[in-house]
Amino acid sequence: TFEEGTAQLVFPAAVLATTGKVGGDLTILGMIYAENCCQAASSNQYKYIDAYDVKSTDFNASYDILFSNGLKNYKYVKDKARASGDWTFYLMGAVMNAYTTAILVDLYDKIPYTEALQGTGNLSPKFDDGFTIYKSLLDTIQFALKQDFTATTNSVPATPGFTSSDLVFGGDLPSWKLFANTLKLKLYLRMVNAQPALAHDSITAMINRGTQFLTANAAVTNFANIPSQVTPFYQQTIRGLNTTDNVRAS
Repeated sequence: TFEEGTAQLVFPAAVLATTGKVGGDLTILGMIYAENCCQAASSNQYKYIDAYDVKSTDFNASYDILFSNGLKNYKYVKDKARASGDWTFYLMGAVMNAYTTAILVDLYDKIPYTEALQGTGNLSPKFDDGFTIYKSLLDTIQFALKQDFTATTNSVPATPGFTSSDLVFGGDLPSWKLFANTLKLKLYLRMVNAQPALAHDSITAMINRGTQFLTANAAVTNFANIPSQVTPFYQQTIRGLNTTDNVRAS
């Protein structure tokens, strides 16, 4: 049953949910909006995005999957890890939860957050504003970074199955800490228009503390050119639609 799961088993499933939707639907949206690519002239799959005519319901599948397979599972990972004192998995769950939540906030602004993921305990959770959610994500990341990663309850590379369950960094805790710092920086940078003073002071404080950031990609890369194991972008735009003539360089 779900209650018999472990953080180690559930975490990679959650990461793949984030990877599948961020690397598929939302990558296409971002690439076209950033004018890195456009709809090929002989196709019309993404013409509504190319025309900046996106409706609130166009990404329902991404919204559903990121909540039900992503955020729900990250919450499970954090709860299980915190209960057992495994701060390694708590940090990993907190960082991926913040990354995934921020993607949804950036797309929708208001999403269920403080009352979300309670199952039948609350079937109509309130929608929180983006800034409130961002502040909570930052607090959670900071809480995770302050924990004792030397405790014997933590997962380490020698823990059976730990390295293979970390699809992003292969069990490298220092990289997760750098990812956490980098994600904090990204969240502050996203605030520069709405909260310029807070963004400026927070970023300045990070720099003055000598905060270190990622110099390598945080990415899932173990794909193969066989069905069900290719990158989400390739699966969606080429294999899924059975055409190579879909999107082109803008």
